[in-house]
Amino acid sequence: MSYVVQQIFKRREQFIKKCYPHRIILIRHGESAANVDPSHLCTISDHDIPLTAKGHAQALDAGKRLKALIGEQHLYCYYSPYKRAHETLHAILDGGQLHEQTKVVIEDVRLIEQKFGNHQDIDAMLREKESRLRYGRFFYQFKEGESGLSVLLRATTFTDRLFDHFRTGYYSTRPDIMWNVLIVSHGLFIRVFLKAFLRRSLHEFQQWYNYGNCEMCILVKGDDGEYSVSPLTPLPLKRPTAEK
Repeated sequence: MSYVVQQIFKRREQFIKKCYPHRIILIRHGESAANVDPSHLCTISDHDIPLTAKGHAQALDAGKRLKALIGEQHLYCYYSPYKRAHETLHAILDGGQLHEQTKVVIEDVRLIEQKFGNHQDIDAMLREKESRLRYGRFFYQFKEGESGLSVLLRATTFTDRLFDHFRTGYYSTRPDIMWNVLIVSHGLFIRVFLKAFLRRSLHEFQQWYNYGNCEMCILVKGDDGEYSVSPLTPLPLKRPTAEK
């Protein structure tokens, strides 16, 4: 390949990266009924678990914080189809009065919670979670559900889709527009997405724990087009005391 052609490709790549979103903001859903009382999972399908009143208030507040962060910049949203995530997204948009600047809202099934099985037996699930700690959190596969590895594979295909949108979508020729991506999902999915997106090792991933309900993880684009976790929202390195 000639030097001239190499320079054309290099400049094209630099231009595309200038068009990438300024920030990628990940928000875990608000407090759900099952976060408060896991026995709900015995009779209610996981995807139908709603937010509590507290969870709805958390999402409204997250919307205000998001508005303070992005101002009038464009917003491009992805969300898990689980009820608690969908309710969180709508409350975020309401709380921050973000509807007008939200240009796209996309439901993506790959953003769902780790599958632990269907209707759950609480005692059996506690035993499985104890087994997971002995075996290893990432590779342990629940008998009727997924392993962390399975969720990572979903997150990796979603990451590929994101970059496809970055490189070929509307904003891929508009470096003049400052825009942001919002992803509303679940605790483990956010962690494995960060592993895939930031190309972190398994050892690093295993040091992390879930963000709390409606806490943000902000990825900021550097001058080189690469993303890093904002120091304002560092990765949790301790297990939250209230985490279920």
